[in-house]
Amino acid sequence: TVFEGFSAEIVRDFYMDNDYRKLWDKTVVEHEQLQVDSNTGIEIGRTIKKFPLLTSREYVLAWRLWQGKEKKFYCFTKECDHNMVPQQRKYVRVSYFRSGWRIRQVPGRDACEIKMFHQENAGLNVEMAKLAFSKGIWSYVCKMENALCKYIATSHRTQGPILSAVTLMKEVPSELETGTDNVTGSMETSSGRWESKMSRYGGTSALTGRLRSFSGEFAAIEASVERKGSFGFIGGIGILAEALARKA
Repeated sequence: TVFEGFSAEIVRDFYMDNDYRKLWDKTVVEHEQLQVDSNTGIEIGRTIKKFPLLTSREYVLAWRLWQGKEKKFYCFTKECDHNMVPQQRKYVRVSYFRSGWRIRQVPGRDACEIKMFHQENAGLNVEMAKLAFSKGIWSYVCKMENALCKYIATSHRTQGPILSAVTLMKEVPSELETGTDNVTGSMETSSGRWESKMSRYGGTSALTGRLRSFSGEFAAIEASVERKGSFGFIGGIGILAEALARKA
C-alpha cells in the first residue's frame, strides 16, 4: 500500500499506535502493554479482537522495530506467552502469529509505502478466512487511510507509552539490510515460491541458525529473546529482509 502525502515516520507511528487503533479498527476492542525490554527494544502486549459471529480472539504478541537507511523501518511480530495473561475460556488464544512489514519513503515522491508478509492461525476455517480477506481488505485499507488523516489532525503522535518498541528502535544490522537496497518490481510472492526461497536455507530454523553466527551482539540479543519466550526475532528480521530483497 502507498500513502500519498505522508512521511515514513508518521505512518510508522500511526501503525504502531495500538491505543489509537481502537478508535478506527472496530475489530480491536482491547489492548494493553505488558512489558518492554529497554535493552533489546522488544515490546510485549495483549490485544482482544472481536469478529462477527465468532468468539473473541486473544493475541499475546512480542514485537520489535529496526531503522534502516534512507528512512526505512522494519517490524517483526510473533506470538508469545506471558505470565500476566493466563489463558481464559472466554477467548480463543491465537497460537501462531508471524508478521513482518517494511515502511519506506517512496524515492522522488511525497509518499510512503508499506509492504507486509503475514501469517496467523486464529482458529478460522481456511476458506472462510480467504473469503473474509478478499471481501474486506480494500475497505480496511480505505478506513486506514481516513484514520491516518485524522491521526495527524488530532496530534495523536504525541501520545502513547513513554517506553515502547518505537522509542527503543534499533538500527538494522548491516548484514541484513545489504540485500534490501535494490528492491524493484512486484513483491506479490506466491506461497510456493516463498517456500522455494526458504528451502535454500533449509527452512526458517536453519536461517535463524545461520544468522546467529554474525556477531556477539546478535547472540546476546537472541539469548535475551529466548529468555522472554519470544525466540526468533533475529531469524524473523532475516526472513523479512530476504523476502523484501527478491523479486517474485
